[in-house]
Amino acid sequence: MAAWRDLIGDFPGALLAEGALCFPPFPGRGEVLSRPGGPVLLLDGAHTPGSCSALAEDLQARIPELGAPHGHGKPHLVVAFHPDKDWRACLRSLADLVDKTTVVPLAEGNGVATEDIAGELRALGIETRVADDPMAVLEGGERCYLVTGSFHLVGEVRRRWLGL
Repeated sequence: MAAWRDLIGDFPGALLAEGALCFPPFPGRGEVLSRPGGPVLLLDGAHTPGSCSALAEDLQARIPELGAPHGHGKPHLVVAFHPDKDWRACLRSLADLVDKTTVVPLAEGNGVATEDIAGELRALGIETRVADDPMAVLEGGERCYLVTGSFHLVGEVRRRWLGL
């Protein structure tokens, strides 16, 4: 429930459709946001090896769509992880699909040390830096950003990007 609140605020309730309880599409899972003249944000709360592998497959399919005609190419990864996740496996899943990465801390302060994640990314051959504020990263002039590793990070970015 805390991750849901981080993504969209108070729980909106479920929808009743054809006698079955269902929820609207989950914000922060494969979500694409953009502003006129601004970057494209790909938001996905993938934080386990399985969800990061699924994200990598989805991203592999989207890269041509984001490529030369749109001037985006490979996304700039913005990432943070909780320490109880296999974050190294997640990074290996995404490594071939990104050129640059920025590691940010989780707002609640309980994430993996940013320098630990950055060191792993550098060992994978990815240009990596560390920043304090994910929103400042999104103002860095790249055309496409992938924000992932934690629903808390994705929720923070989503809320602030949309002004919620």
